[in-house]
Parts: sequence; C-alpha cells; structure tokens
Amino acid sequence: MRNLEWMLKATKIFASGPNENGAEDGASNFDAEQEEAFISRNEMEKEFLWVAWFQEETGICHQLGKKLPDSETLTAEWRGTQFWINLNDAQHCIPLAANAHNTYILLSSIAHLLRDQFDFWLVKHLMEDDLHALLITSKQESALLAKNHSGDLEKYFSLFSPGHDHFSRIKIPYTDNENNNPYFENQQKAIAPFISNLTETIAQKGAQLLDYQKQHFSWLNKLSKIEDPQNFNVDDIIKKSMEFELTNAQIDEIFDRKITKLRDEIELKIKDTA
Repeated sequence: MRNLEWMLKATKIFASGPNENGAEDGASNFDAEQEEAFISRNEMEKEFLWVAWFQEETGICHQLGKKLPDSETLTAEWRGTQFWINLNDAQHCIPLAANAHNTYILLSSIAHLLRDQFDFWLVKHLMEDDLHALLITSKQESALLAKNHSGDLEKYFSLFSPGHDHFSRIKIPYTDNENNNPYFENQQKAIAPFISNLTETIAQKGAQLLDYQKQHFSWLNKLSKIEDPQNFNVDDIIKKSMEFELTNAQIDEIFDRKITKLRDEIELKIKDTA
C-alpha cells in the first residue's frame, strides 16, 4: 500500500486550488522541516488520472491501468464500432454514445466494475475545467484516509459516483446501467450545439493564453540577454511584469464568464428536454 501521508500531501498540493488571496497553493503551504519532504510537480502528477473532455478511449484505459496495482489488469480495444475492455480477464462492452460524453461513460463503467475494490475521487477545484483529475484509492486506503484525514477529503475531493458526465452535467448510461437516463438520447442531441460552442470557447481561451504566454517568454528571453546592468530599469521591469499578470487574469475572467454562461445554458436545456 502507498505511503498515505506522502500521498495525501502530494494530492493536497494539486487539489487545493486557488486560495483566498487568488494565489495558487503549493508546497510552501506545508511544513517542510526536512529537504527530503519536497515533492516535485512530476511526482504529484503521478498520483492523479488526468482526463480531457475529448480524449481517445484507449489512452484513458492505458493511463488508468497504470494507477491500479499490478494485481489488476486493464486493456482495451475497438472491435468494429464497439469498444471493449478486458478487466481482470473479464470482457465488457462499454456503451459509448457520443464523443462529448464518452470520457465519463468509460470512467463510470470502469468505476462501477471496480466498485468493490476501489474508490474514485474527483479534484473539486478542477471540475469546472476541461481537464479533470481523479485520485484512485483502494478501499483500505479510503478507510484510513476517512479515519485520519476526513476534513481534507471533504475539502479537496468529491467521491465519484458513476452515471454523471462532469463535463456537460448530463446523466449518462454506463456498463450494467445502460438505462440510467431514459432521456439521454434526446438530451444529448439538444445540448450538442451548446457543447460545440463551449468547446470552441475553451479552445479560444487556451489559444489566447498561449499566445500571451509566448509574448511573455519572448520578453523574458530578451531580458536574459542584457549583459550591462545599467541597461536594467527595475521599475520598468516590475511594471511590465504586472501588466502581463493583469492581462492574463483579464483573459481568464472574460472567458470564464462566457464558459459559466454556456454551462448554465446546457444545464437548463437538459432540464427542459425529455
């Protein structure tokens, strides 16, 4: 079994999200009396299963399989138009429906099939993004975490319950529960245009942030090549850095308002469609 104290410390750093001052929490938020207590970003990322809204199904299975102990085996393949997984030598056909919902149909199916051995936990502060993170724990680990760290679990994580698409907020079918939502077909058709607008808006946000980051890095690169200290104007550098940070925050704010509005419209459309 994993070192639960180390695991929780690693996951809390990612799961904490922005603090009340708007800054990202990190390793500095934790006592680090010993240098060996430092946890790198790569080590933290290994604790999570990262899934994107539109992600290839075999890739999800490959990454999820790495999060399970060696005693568990998970492989996947397409058989014509059907997607099958082999979980511990048992074959299961996953009821995939539409690209916009397949990520969580697959996750729901696997979580359901592993429900007696493992728990899946969603990182709360990422649930409104287009990239989600899940922590997978054995039942024994879950019991120990609930006993010793119940406050952290409640604050940072949401126990994943199969049958809900946390990207589009629609109830979805999954293995052994294909009729989980009798209105699914009508609802997924009704919200398809809204999801198209939402994914396009998310892509536009990412493109603008990336472009601005490139401008920032280019400016930093020019600064690094200045050899004469007399050519540095500290006040100008501070002002320019603050401008970059402000613009980055403004891009976030503008697009986050648009994304929230579209998500709310999707939720209303789901409720209105039967």
